[in-house]
Parts: sequence; C-alpha cells; structure tokens
Amino acid sequence: MASASPPIAAPGIEFTAPPPGRDHTQDCSLTYAQWKEVDASTRHRLSLDARAALGYTAQRIFARFMAITKLTLHCAQGSGTDSLSDDGARHVVAVLPSERLARLKLRGLRQLSDDGFASLAGATPVIRKLSVASISFGPKAFVAVLRSCPLLEDLSVKRLRGLL
Repeated sequence: MASASPPIAAPGIEFTAPPPGRDHTQDCSLTYAQWKEVDASTRHRLSLDARAALGYTAQRIFARFMAITKLTLHCAQGSGTDSLSDDGARHVVAVLPSERLARLKLRGLRQLSDDGFASLAGATPVIRKLSVASISFGPKAFVAVLRSCPLLEDLSVKRLRGLL
C-alpha cells in the first residue's frame, strides 16, 4: 500500500501530495494556487514593463505582490512615446506598497514629467536607493525627491534629458 508523499517545504505554507485516486488536474490547480500565494508573499524584486497601460493594471499587480522591496519600471528603448505618463504614475502611486519599497529604478520613461516623478518620489518615503536613466525631467523633480525621501542614501542619474 502506497502512502502519500511527504509535504514539500515552503516558507509559511505546506504543500502536500494528493491522495490516491484523485483527479490530477484539480491537484495541479491547487498546487498552482498555493505556489502563487507563496510567490506573492516572498517576492522582493519586481521588474515591470512601464508602458502607458501599466497605470490601469497596477492595482491588480501590487495587490498580489505586497512584499516588494525593489521595483524596476522600464520601457524599451524604441517605445518611449508609449511609456508611463504622469497620469499612469498617479495610478501606480495610489497602490504602490510604499512602506516596504527600499529601491526604485526608472528606465526610459520619456513621458514622465517633473510632476509624475515628484508623485512617485512622494509615495516612496522610505526609499534608500533611486536610480534613473533615459528620463526627461528637470530640477523640480530632484527637489521633490530630496524633500520626500529623507532616507535616500544612493542616487544614480544617467542620460538625463531636460535638465538645463
């Protein structure tokens, strides 16, 4: 007589093997749901394609991933005109898990202006490291960062457009 397999170890959740004679597809669904829960609670890094539509899907994404400490928002080099805008940034800010976010990288967000960048900075008061590249905003955004992020230790700026 075969016994059930021993449980699989995962932080906070115990996966168990299905009992004999049970439909395997139901077990796969259950295992997937359990894994999704573990992944959501233990994922600390998240990298998102920051196109304009991100503002409208951000609520579902950040509702799932609440343990994020490092967030990268990037837009491909050739799609700068379709990048996250100020309006999209406001949607992201509304649902961002800001109390845990320690690092933020912004790459190629050419539609993001001073106001959008300032709103992102204002929503991340515990951020320690900020890295921006290929973005166009001015001194107003940097002043907002310095005022909003008192714990900031590392600021990296590359290929900045618009700072004149």
